[in-house]
This record gives sequence, structure tokens and C-alpha cells, in this order.
Amino acid sequence: MARIHQLENALIRLISGPVTVAYRRRKNDWIAVALQFDLAGIGKTKKEALGELRECINLYLGAILKAKGPVRVFNPSEQEEWDLPDQEHYYVSVMISGPIANEPKEIPNILSLKPYANRIAKFDLTRVPA
Repeated sequence: MARIHQLENALIRLISGPVTVAYRRRKNDWIAVALQFDLAGIGKTKKEALGELRECINLYLGAILKAKGPVRVFNPSEQEEWDLPDQEHYYVSVMISGPIANEPKEIPNILSLKPYANRIAKFDLTRVPA
């Protein structure tokens, strides 16, 4: 699942393996949880919560690629989060900047991006088409 979108001097690819985002209300806020990573974003609306979650995922995956030694990428959420009925499915996308000729052809998982860590401009979530 390595779809390619080319921009000027940058490439966006989807990384294999979907990410499920579950939503729940807490008082006046929405919480969006990336179940595979156990990361959460909070906002007054679902859209704001998802935006904060996207920022968390970008920072988290960037830190994973800079970590020395073995890392644990996936830290699944508790079962109660997986059981939430309000869920959406995404792929993680990555924007790689620099010379397009040296881009990875396939991205089977996050750790396969370590050789390109210095060229990664951003990680994001791309909705799985219905």
C-alpha cells in the first residue's frame, strides 16, 4: 500500500497498516485516541481533537525515528478504548523532502524510514476511503 503523491521537491507516501481513531466525550471536550499508539488529542470539537492527535502522532513518530537502539512503535490502548463505537480508520502518511530520485519505493512500516529520518518533513493521517 505505497501510494505516491509528488509535490515540488517532496514526496508523500502512505505507510502500510491502518490506524484506528476512536472518539469519546469527556464533559465538554472530545477525545480522539489513536488506538495502535495509545496517543490522544483533546478539543472542543472532534475536528480539534483529531488535529491535536495528528500533531501528537507527528511528534511521536519523529522521535521514534531519532531514537537510538530498539524501540517499541506500537503501544495499544486499553480494551475499553477499542470498544468505543465512534471510530474512523486512517493510514499514516509521511512527507519526505529532498531529492526525489532517492525516495523509498515501499514503506512497509515506520521503522523502515530510519534511513530517511533527516529528510522527513511531516507525518500525518490520511483517511481510509470508504
